[in-house]
Amino acid sequence: MSIFWQTLKRMLTNRRPTRSPDQPLRAKSGKADAAVFEVERKFRLTDHEASSIIPARLKEMGFALADTVVMTDTFLPTGVKGEMLRVRDESVNGKPITVLTIKEWVVVGGNREREEQEEQVNKFERWLLLKIGRLLNGKSLLFFSKTRLMHESPGLVGVVIATDDVQGLGENSGPYAEIEVLVPRDGDVEGARKRISELARELFGEDRQFVQASYQDMLKQVGGQ
Repeated sequence: MSIFWQTLKRMLTNRRPTRSPDQPLRAKSGKADAAVFEVERKFRLTDHEASSIIPARLKEMGFALADTVVMTDTFLPTGVKGEMLRVRDESVNGKPITVLTIKEWVVVGGNREREEQEEQVNKFERWLLLKIGRLLNGKSLLFFSKTRLMHESPGLVGVVIATDDVQGLGENSGPYAEIEVLVPRDGDVEGARKRISELARELFGEDRQFVQASYQDMLKQVGGQ
């Protein structure tokens, strides 16, 4: 079943599909793949860090700018706590696309991580999901925008360090850094967590607490939901 129909069913009912442990999900590529755990940590930055310190440190660490992405995230209604249904309009290096995402919290090794499905959708699918979402929500859907600079290193496959300039989150707007490692469902999630901690320590030159609230959580505070 395509992610479009999965999302529509999730909006209209609280029933969720059962899945065998060895059944692959759809990863960021939109193809059947094992890379489904999005192990990520987000960190608040000062303006000075975002403009000077972090870009220089990323270069020292061997990371280079891979893509510049302008995003607008709109969140669809769901009756399941902790589930996220998101329509993301992106302009990747000037090319517009729409990506639909389903995220669910799962417990791995005693800690929560996101299990993710993500796939590009067409204009009609986008329009229909947003139309139905607004009807179910009874009001406008929550959304926010950000400009994301995605940095990659040739020696670290599956690792992305992104810097975000976030708008629309009230006092939580501003610059962030996000370190993400994609892990297969049967992969080393704990190892990915350790890798993120090591990269964060190298990036900031100190042990720094990550921001536990998601951008969606921050948006709900602003939107009163």
